[in-house]
Amino acid sequence: MNINRKSPVRQMLNIKMTEMNSHGHIMNIYFEADLEHFVKGREFSACNITRTGAAGVLLAINNRDRWCYHVSYDFEGGETAAHFSEERCREVIQKAIDLPDLQVKILSVLPWEAAEKVAEQFQQDRVFLIGDTVHLMPPTGGYGANTGVQDAHNLAWKLAAAVHKAASPELLKTYEAERRPVAQMTVSEAGRVADTGVFSAMKKQTEKRTSPFDDLIVSVGYHYESKAILKQDAAPSSLGHFELKGRLGTLAPHIWGEYQGRECSTLDLLGLGFVLFVGEKAEGWEDAAKYVSGQFGVKINTYSVGHNGDFIDKDHGWQNAYQAKEKSVVLVRPDGFVCWRCEEHIDQPTLTLEEVFAQLLGKKRA
Repeated sequence: MNINRKSPVRQMLNIKMTEMNSHGHIMNIYFEADLEHFVKGREFSACNITRTGAAGVLLAINNRDRWCYHVSYDFEGGETAAHFSEERCREVIQKAIDLPDLQVKILSVLPWEAAEKVAEQFQQDRVFLIGDTVHLMPPTGGYGANTGVQDAHNLAWKLAAAVHKAASPELLKTYEAERRPVAQMTVSEAGRVADTGVFSAMKKQTEKRTSPFDDLIVSVGYHYESKAILKQDAAPSSLGHFELKGRLGTLAPHIWGEYQGRECSTLDLLGLGFVLFVGEKAEGWEDAAKYVSGQFGVKINTYSVGHNGDFIDKDHGWQNAYQAKEKSVVLVRPDGFVCWRCEEHIDQPTLTLEEVFAQLLGKKRA
């Protein structure tokens, strides 16, 4: 795997980046200056400064004496980091903060571009790319690191299943199928936020782009479409539709309940293999899960949900949050996404679950 922003690995594989938009070139000035007494009690992460001739964004490293100032520069006109001498950087910072006598020590000066880019491929043979190497976006919205973590979270369990021979290599192809559309949506949304002018170091678009998304959709409301999501219908859903109700391809919803005498969330039960949530009147699924687990070599934890279940649901959260019934069965992947569900009684749950995992993992039973 490779997560380097410039990604020599991606370049060696000749995987190109599709440039969607650019919001200008920024100089990152990392410096030391004692500003603690100005911000004490009013600490911040980022401060937008709009002073003419020194507009930019001041980022707090420790809210004491370490800071980073982002200011735009004329890349098209030939400006480079070499044009930003210590003296010029010092003057820019002093003017921006309006302290002409401020003692400033310049630690580094680095250029970067506030660009929207997505790689044309996220995988080539046995090489998988994640993070900045496959999607670059303006920092507006704070989506960049989260998106890289989502990539890794999506890929990790699939790699583990393939390496341990529980799944065929076909499962690995679903990484790009699932993550690339989400990355494109996230990059576009970060660019839209940049267009609003919230980040003063960036150039502003004359025509602001509207968005069908919001922070919640970008962070947790996105969904996946791939062979690792066993659909009951072929109708694709819009990425801009936010609904965490146990719908296929979405993150499993949170509900509070009681498990083994402790209050916990359904989310506390996820992450250590597959999870099968079953309604109180859904019969035979625990035995089916044990059998299928042995046949495929994957971990499947089963929890009955209801007033008298393994997971005690006192407030009908199961029915409301998961749009579930007493006979509903919901299968959740190790990364927390719902990948299969059924609502009615199944006469042969073992056979049904075998078929589900054969399709999901792209592999026949042992």
